[in-house]
Amino acid sequence: RNNKKFASKKLEYIQCALGDTEGKVRASGGAITNLRNSNVTYVQQKTLDSFNLKDIDFIKLDVEGHELKVLVGAKSLIE
Repeated sequence: RNNKKFASKKLEYIQCALGDTEGKVRASGGAITNLRNSNVTYVQQKTLDSFNLKDIDFIKLDVEGHELKVLVGAKSLIE
């Protein structure tokens, strides 16, 4: 992807899945799944807590139904 439009902002693009645990997870069609599918690949999953973010005022999630798992993985960040 072309991320040049973000070059002037203080952003870091990290390609991974977000959830309540860390490790490899199955992904298919852009969504994490437990279904058997010939097009399934494995991607790295991280928790938001693992990023050790500080002074966060706002979190925007678009995780296609996995909001609760991502929020569980952000427990320390939210507290």
